[in-house]
Amino acid sequence: MTTRVLPTGGIDHTMSVDQYPGGASDLGAIRFPSSSKDPAMWAKVPTSMSEDDMELLLSKTWKLEHPSVVISVTGGAGAFTALKSKDKLVIERGLGQAIKTTNAWLVTGGTDAGVMALVGRTVDKVESRTTCIG
Repeated sequence: MTTRVLPTGGIDHTMSVDQYPGGASDLGAIRFPSSSKDPAMWAKVPTSMSEDDMELLLSKTWKLEHPSVVISVTGGAGAFTALKSKDKLVIERGLGQAIKTTNAWLVTGGTDAGVMALVGRTVDKVESRTTCIG
């Protein structure tokens, strides 16, 4: 296992894996300095990884509970100006309620831009443990 400090100040613990199902070559966890939350898990996986192998990674290796629902939020990563403030609030409230009342997995593109940034801010505000993938 290797440990390194990221330019953002986060700590990355990386473990190289030789024979992981589906060919995942690296797994790790990042602790962000400004967050009191558990470290964020990450994996480098090939595009050829099967759904079964991905499920093994998520449920067996990371020990994530199977979700009651998967919420996928996609959209442009550009400026998110077309939506009115009250509509953003409706999305935040609805998504926040879904997070609180279900064992959902949220799937996004993983960037801090556009609609994905709105999802990230919503997750940060919710006082509930949430699995975010992306």
